[in-house]
Amino acid sequence: MRKTSAYLIRITIICFLGCAGIFARAAQVQPVSAPPLELTVVDLSPKFMNFYDEATRGQASSEQRWALWQKYFDFAAVPSTPDGQAVARQMLDRAWPLYPAALDRIRQGAAGLSPDPRASVRAVADLLKPAGRVKLTVAVYVGAFEENAFTTAQNGMIVVAVPLEAAAEARGLKMTHEMVHAVHIGMGSFSGAWPRTVGATVLTEGLAMRVTQSLNPDLPTRAVIEERAGWLAEADGKRLAILKDIQGVLNSNSRDDVRRYTVGKGPAGIEREAYYVGWLVLGYWLEQGLSFGDIARIPEAQMPARVGEVIQKLLAQAAPPLHATVACDRGLNARRAGSAFCGELVVSSRAARTADVSSSDKTLRARQSVGAQGFSSSAGSGRSDASQTEPGSRTPAGRYSSRQGGNPP
Repeated sequence: MRKTSAYLIRITIICFLGCAGIFARAAQVQPVSAPPLELTVVDLSPKFMNFYDEATRGQASSEQRWALWQKYFDFAAVPSTPDGQAVARQMLDRAWPLYPAALDRIRQGAAGLSPDPRASVRAVADLLKPAGRVKLTVAVYVGAFEENAFTTAQNGMIVVAVPLEAAAEARGLKMTHEMVHAVHIGMGSFSGAWPRTVGATVLTEGLAMRVTQSLNPDLPTRAVIEERAGWLAEADGKRLAILKDIQGVLNSNSRDDVRRYTVGKGPAGIEREAYYVGWLVLGYWLEQGLSFGDIARIPEAQMPARVGEVIQKLLAQAAPPLHATVACDRGLNARRAGSAFCGELVVSSRAARTADVSSSDKTLRARQSVGAQGFSSSAGSGRSDASQTEPGSRTPAGRYSSRQGGNPP
């Protein structure tokens, strides 16, 4: 789900250059624990600076620069295949002139990372409510300005990779989105592995987007879900076609089907149809009183059938979705009370039907004064206070899907 390459699916990736080193290094780093969480931060920025300093000192050519990158860094959000290597080199060539402006951020390394990944994962865990300890590693790396945060799981270890060169305002939402995937995997109901079904992709991406929305209630819906302006309104216009299209492939785990409904254009002629359906399905469940924790505990094998049941109900609804109506994990009692929840931004479905809704993104205007000063995060809440656009994709997305990005096999 990236604009840089069809290989870059924003949310989950199965194989990345350099990931093996992260898995090995994570075992050597003293973790920071906050029950039931155990988070380790691995900083790859010194490796990048070794490469960068060597390349600039010798005024390396493009060919020499690529050889130095492979020698010193060798980490990119691409498949570890010859095609993936070719994409990584193209990304490096495009990013090279941009690195000088980001060197101050890169030199700060993980110590300067904002928002704090600890606050982010704690906020996510508060909503998903894992029963046991969740162990994960955050790998802070230097990408190619593609803003492609991603999550991968191998041999029982979960890694969230966060790009350091991106500005904070272009990083926070993607980090939260990927933390949802990581905690979800740590809960055991979702493997995070490929192949995975289209139905599982719908549910997991919908969960990641809706949790991110819940933790950032002051942002417009488009900041959480869109990779390009106008995508949500376009998808709303094709809602019934998209739901019908995806209904028959929920149990499919073929590479072509997963790609078609994520980074590719689906039968309805719009990209990322699985994300849109996930957004609608999760919104329906939340309106019915399910909590994020309830949804996160649906076994992966049951995800296609559970998603299919909701699609049947959504197809019977004539009214378009109200994207800002989310129960924010307060449960059925809060929904029945008919009162505002998630602060004063997200309101009950009854009030939403009479609210002033933007014709462009159908986001409730209730207190939606989104500042232009950039994204910031409170260490206590993990919430942002300003708008953000995702990386050329859901931003961002992500990847990621980006995420939310990933790469189906």
